[in-house]
Amino acid sequence: MVYYTQKKTSLDTKNIKMSSSPQNHQPVKKDSKIPFLQLAAYGFGGIIPIALFNIAGQLMGLIGNISMGLSALWLGVILIIPRLWDAISDPIVGHFSDNIRTRWGRRRPFY
Repeated sequence: MVYYTQKKTSLDTKNIKMSSSPQNHQPVKKDSKIPFLQLAAYGFGGIIPIALFNIAGQLMGLIGNISMGLSALWLGVILIIPRLWDAISDPIVGHFSDNIRTRWGRRRPFY
């Protein structure tokens, strides 16, 4: 990620320099890193929901094609509609979420 920072000079304040990190970046101390077992335990917590979601997606194709008799083309069309909706609506809602200013903060009205 590239951050643009203002170059501070007394003559010209319009110069912009590129830096690879923010100005207040400090290296992480070796003893402040999270242990691997704690990271692994945190990661394993998401296995069950992801597995259930993937199983449901696989069964949707099988049930739609075999049991309901839908062709693969129509099944693909049905399954692509939510993804197309997300491709359109997510950037719009993200723009509103990034730019809205309320007394509760930026993200609070969207929860």
